[in-house]
Amino acid sequence: MDKYLYLYPQYIIGVSMLSRGYVAGFIDGEGTIGLYKHKDKRIESGYSISAVVKISNTDKDILIKFQKQFGGAIKKVQSTTPNGQKEVYSLAFYNFKKIQKILQYIKNDLILKRKQAKLMLEFCQSRLKRSMQNYSKRELILLNSFPELNKRGKGGVSEGAD
Repeated sequence: MDKYLYLYPQYIIGVSMLSRGYVAGFIDGEGTIGLYKHKDKRIESGYSISAVVKISNTDKDILIKFQKQFGGAIKKVQSTTPNGQKEVYSLAFYNFKKIQKILQYIKNDLILKRKQAKLMLEFCQSRLKRSMQNYSKRELILLNSFPELNKRGKGGVSEGAD
């Protein structure tokens, strides 16, 4: 029985896991994977880098399912508007280990955001090893690669995957 649960963890009693393909498709279509630079006077370099994986949707229930499987924090980012637009919620991951957990789970099934996931995994691994040290040259290169990868339209992810 243990071998069966290891091979097919989605069949653990009481746990309804979202499939890799579903999670990957959802993040490809509704998600963001990015590194962001922020001013931070507490740090010698004067800035810090935040890693973020975020999924936004009007269906809070699906985000709750993601949260049960991977963690993260849900918040309302848009209220219902007078012209009838629905409330929008986002589920965000800022913790390196939680980001690694979700991206490791789906990295081979991503299409549009595969490059971002690969670079984000590299960044998270590096920061977990070097947590209190200054940013390495490689980490800064990773940071600077995200704006182009996340750009919409020509040259960005809308043009397709690898």
